Parts: sequence; structure tokens; C-alpha cells
Amino acid sequence: MSVPNHFWLLIEDNNTTAAVVRKALEDKPIKYAYIAHPNDGLPCNGWSQYNRAFDYIRQNRDRFDPNAVVYLGNDNDAYGLDLFEQYVRPVKRIGVWPVGITNYLLQLPRVSNGNVVGFAKTLKAANHLGVYFGGFAFHISYLLYNNVKLTTDCAGLYGEECLLKQLKISMEDYEPYGISATKQNVQMWRRTTPTMFNRNFPKFGYLTDTVPAYEPIRHEMCERFRSIYKMTKSEAKEAAAMINQTWDPAVRIPPPEPVWDIYYISGMR
Repeated sequence: MSVPNHFWLLIEDNNTTAAVVRKALEDKPIKYAYIAHPNDGLPCNGWSQYNRAFDYIRQNRDRFDPNAVVYLGNDNDAYGLDLFEQYVRPVKRIGVWPVGITNYLLQLPRVSNGNVVGFAKTLKAANHLGVYFGGFAFHISYLLYNNVKLTTDCAGLYGEECLLKQLKISMEDYEPYGISATKQNVQMWRRTTPTMFNRNFPKFGYLTDTVPAYEPIRHEMCERFRSIYKMTKSEAKEAAAMINQTWDPAVRIPPPEPVWDIYYISGMR
């Protein structure tokens, strides 16, 4: 692979892993673990999967170098290879760097005399914890000695903020990368995928997102839960209960019929 000496921990947001992903991993000379772990009543932006990854690292600490660095990637994001070699690998405490968000918005650390003093152009609250998950990496010791979890107790905070508070991160711990007086280099971009409920199209044998029959209701609940940073803890717990109830297979909505006539691919219909 293009990034040497790394361990790839993949958490599938599903009840089972995907055969095509397993096959792709088996063909690569890399160290990895591939685990299925569905959402369990938490915001639909990877919180359950992050928790499972944290547990795996703590339970298998002997598999990791004591000076390893933890980076939380996401399948919705795009990365430059320099991110891993020039930003992530040198981290001693917690590294932060510029992040591109949906085409033109940027979030980047403000640096004075080599120290991070805040963040600019951020979409989140204007405080020193206002970073996006893909915009930081931290020394493994922070995780091994703090039993962090993203739960409904994070209500009123962004997920990143809740995580970093539990890791006991302070402003002095931040190490800036990808930003200097002469060069500001974005190596990580947050991509946006359009929402489309009726995705029961032919897949021609390729792997695509698995869309449950109850996707419209799931989307509604996920969107409601996405604003957990505006909720109280009691409101978050109520939303979690609604999501768990809605996702019961007994209340699934029948899937739509396949649609063939709205596109044309290289002479195939």
C-alpha cells in the first residue's frame, strides 16, 4: 500500500461485513481488522463505529506500537497521501491541520509563534475544540488511559468536542501541520454525497451503499439526531429511543420497484 507501517481498522456500519471488502483486504499486504458494528441508537455519523474502534484498540493494545498515532478516517472523506506521512505520522500529542469542507469552506488552525491559538473559518462553535474528526490525530496513549465513549451524554456538544474533552486535550497540546507563513496545504476534504431514497437501481455486480427499505424514516430520524449539539441530554435520549423503535425490522416500509428507464449506460438498458 502507499502508506507503510500502518494498521487499518475498518468498522462496517452493518450487521455483517461485505464480501467484496473482505476480498480486497485479503489481497493487500497490510495489517488490518475488519469488523461489523451497526448503529446502536446514536447519531448516524459514525459514533457507534468510533466507539467500537476505541474498544478494539484498548482490548488489543499489544498489537500496537506504544508510540502509535490514532487517526479517525471516514469513507465520506478524501485524503492526500501527504496527510499520513507529513501530518499524522510525526504527531507526538495531538496534531491538527486544515480541512476542506464541501467545495469551498475551509476550517484551519490559527497559529501564532508556532502555537495553535484557535481556529478560523470553522463551521462549529468558536472555541479551541472546534475541529472536524478528519482534522486531527492523537497519540495512542490518550485513548489507552481514558475510557472515552460517544453517547447521548454528549448532548449539547459536537462529537469531536465531546471526544477531545474526554481525552483531556488542552490548547497547549495542539501541534499544527499544513499551515505556515509560506504554505497552507489542505490534504483532507470532506465530501458531500447527495441523498436519494429511491436507489433500488441495478448494480451490475458492484458494491454500493446498502439502503434499507425503511430509509426515509431512518433519514428523518438521523437528521433530527444530527443536531445533538443543540439538544439536552433528555432530548438526546428520547431521540435515541425513537431511532431504535423506528429501525425495528417489523416496521419496515416496502422497497420501491426498480427503475430502469431514467438512465443510459454505454448502450446498456
